[in-house]
Order: sequence, then C-alpha cells, then structure tokens
Amino acid sequence: MGINLSNPENSAAVTDHAANYGLHTLVKRKSADETVNNSTTLQNDDDLVFALAANEVWMVQLLLLIDSSTVADIRFGWAYPSGCTIKWSGTDYYWGTTNTSAIPIQTNAVDIPGIGAGSVKGWWVAAIVINGSTAGNLNLQWCQATAEVSDTKLLANSCLVASKVS
Repeated sequence: MGINLSNPENSAAVTDHAANYGLHTLVKRKSADETVNNSTTLQNDDDLVFALAANEVWMVQLLLLIDSSTVADIRFGWAYPSGCTIKWSGTDYYWGTTNTSAIPIQTNAVDIPGIGAGSVKGWWVAAIVINGSTAGNLNLQWCQATAEVSDTKLLANSCLVASKVS
C-alpha cells in the first residue's frame, strides 16, 4: 500500500519518510536575468547555489535558459569546497530538427559552442557531486566563452534541482 500524494493529509507521512531515510531535494530558481558583458572570467551565479555538508553526495540537474551572441557563446564551470569532486555533462536540443549536441563528462569548466544564436536556448545539465570532509557551497559559474561587448544572459526561471543521494 503506497502513500496517496494527492491527499494533503499524507504530507506528514511523506516528510517523515524522507527524514527517516535522510533524503533531501531542493529547488533553486533564478528570479531575474543575470548578465555578463565582455568577460571570460567565470563568476558565481547569484541564484544557482546551495550548501554541501561534509561527505554528502548529490545528484544535480539544471535547466539553463541562455541568451548570447554567436561570438560570445557561454562557458560553464563550478565552485565547490576543497576535497569535492564533480562529474557533469550537458546537452541541448533544437526542436523541429535532428540537431542535438552534448558534451562528454567534465570535471572542469567548458565552453559550450553553438549556444549563441541571438535567440533563447535551453541547456540541460546533469552532475554527480561527491563532497569530501570540507563543507561549503556548490555554485554554478559562468561567463562568455569569447569576450565580446554584448550581453550574455542566464535568464530568469533557469533552475537547479538537487537530490541528496548519500
């Protein structure tokens, strides 16, 4: 017999279940556009960040809404505590065509070519984060892949969903 999640009376049971098994999921959403102009220096995103305790393992997924020129494109990376390891990859999809692109599993910052097209594009990112003995923040970082006097934006409603798996 399962828990009926549509019944508000069961919300305590769901909470108790999560607490008993140490499960935790959080959602972060950008409330406003954020802009980088003429810079290839990775900077911490204002919103897509959360705290890692020592020795936690998290699965992280992001939907990033990006607006950039074809020259500037975008670069992504991460800031995290000493002793933390992260493996991540991303992909996009252009509806109505068979053109898809993906990057191999990464451990460092990477340029994302082809994002800049003068229109908003979506980029899906998945990561596994294995923290060491030092607590601290996991923060998405980004900048332009090629410095250009134009706005590269990570748009409002881009979001991060993280699930603690250990």
